[in-house]
Amino acid sequence: MGLIERTEQVVRSGRCTDERLKCELAAPLAIEVVNAIEQKLGPLPDDLRRIYTRVSNGGVGPGYGLIGLRGGVKDDEERDVEQTLQWIREWTKEGDLVWPSNLVPILHFGCGIYACIDMRNGQIVDFDPNAWDETDSTWNQCFSTLAPSFRDWWERWLVKHGA
Repeated sequence: MGLIERTEQVVRSGRCTDERLKCELAAPLAIEVVNAIEQKLGPLPDDLRRIYTRVSNGGVGPGYGLIGLRGGVKDDEERDVEQTLQWIREWTKEGDLVWPSNLVPILHFGCGIYACIDMRNGQIVDFDPNAWDETDSTWNQCFSTLAPSFRDWWERWLVKHGA
């Protein structure tokens, strides 16, 4: 069974995320919509594209689930992926810290912690602003690699849920 089929199996089990008590899903996106979004963000990993276009536009996965693209499941602040990225970029402009242009937040763990895709190499990177040391003028201590690829990260979540 492939990654998409196993993801659908977890969704059918009713346990779409690690944190939400019930599934909150959105209709899958048309490939044309994803293509338009990728023109702005850059190409998404193939497996992530397939989840957005075949399973759900957000709401499934680790933490509180993937943040939807346009029209999909929003994070707890009512933002989709593009809005979350814009908000983070504006928020970090207030100080001397600059959000890395290669990171796109795709999942919220709560407490300001996000899983992001590194658009240069496909790694999944954790951003935890709670780790920031105000004596340091960089965000470096706030970032850590969660997985070398989206597929690796997602596979670990699927195994955790018996799929």
